[in-house]
Amino acid sequence: MTTSVTLGGHEAIGGEPTAQAGSLADRVAELEGANENLCRALEHSRDIGVAMGVLMSSRQVSRDEAFDLLREASMRTNRRLHLLVLDVIKTGVLPR
Repeated sequence: MTTSVTLGGHEAIGGEPTAQAGSLADRVAELEGANENLCRALEHSRDIGVAMGVLMSSRQVSRDEAFDLLREASMRTNRRLHLLVLDVIKTGVLPR
């Protein structure tokens, strides 16, 4: 006896997902990964904004100049921007 199940609007026979249902599951996994990346990027963006504010206040520079200082320090110290930004937030000082 063959059972038929519907998965996300796609029929699966014998409890096994059809190719369409399998591709749907793959797409869901892909979108969940993309969502996780976007959430991480949003958090990093907020941290960058905080560090820029620290530099704008302490060095009396514009927003663009503050970002340039962060970017240049990241390249000079060979550190990922987000990790450098966390140090600026913690210490209030741009690494040399």
